[in-house]
Amino acid sequence: MGFGLNLIRLRQSRGIGRKELAEMLGIPYTTLRNYETETREPGHKILMQLAEIFSVSVDSLIGFTQKEKTALISDAERRHIQKYRTLDGYGKEMVDAALSIEYKRCAALREDHENENDNLLYIPYPYSQVAASEGSGAFLDDGAGNERELPVKLNSSTRKADAALKVVGRSMEPDIHDGDLVLVRRQPEVEIGEIGIFIIDGRGYIKRRGEGGVLESLNSSIPDVQIQELQSCTCWGKYIDVLKPEWIAGRPL
Repeated sequence: MGFGLNLIRLRQSRGIGRKELAEMLGIPYTTLRNYETETREPGHKILMQLAEIFSVSVDSLIGFTQKEKTALISDAERRHIQKYRTLDGYGKEMVDAALSIEYKRCAALREDHENENDNLLYIPYPYSQVAASEGSGAFLDDGAGNERELPVKLNSSTRKADAALKVVGRSMEPDIHDGDLVLVRRQPEVEIGEIGIFIIDGRGYIKRRGEGGVLESLNSSIPDVQIQELQSCTCWGKYIDVLKPEWIAGRPL
């Protein structure tokens, strides 16, 4: 059994939800989901935390058997062990000192890498183009089963987001431009004066909610959208911020 299945089994056997465990570890919910689906590997620090939470060894957590552990020792490593055993006391002290220095150096590099990953979020990023379009709007579905995950740096804006959507159109200039990625928090309603993502008859718009069923453009040259009586209009989510290029930490997964 692999690490992801082991983690799910342990979590469910303790009656711990995914969100609860993510909070215990101090990591985003989506990061834990990536661990359980084995699309991302946890660092040493996370493995140690999990082993402590579930009172198991790291070896059992990641699914290593004694046979597998033995097989992990390569022929070259066995030769190093054999040579080490032939050294006198002084020789062993020299090897131990060099090994200790290199171990600390590599451990520091691993810790820096883990800390960097712990400051990342993985935000769902639907394949469909969405939102701020004038005219007929852009097609927008709920993204279920049709999305990637975009790694972004953790900050006050990204931590609020549930999705990143690509903008099509100029209706929200100068605040939001054609081609921008916007951060969105999924919610069924926004207040008057707030910018949201709205679906009208299957077409997505990013607009400011106005009074009397009007979805307002910020760009005065683009007409507002008036919701007609027989049209179906739902709120997909609330606009949080434009996703800055420097916040993106890698390609969508």
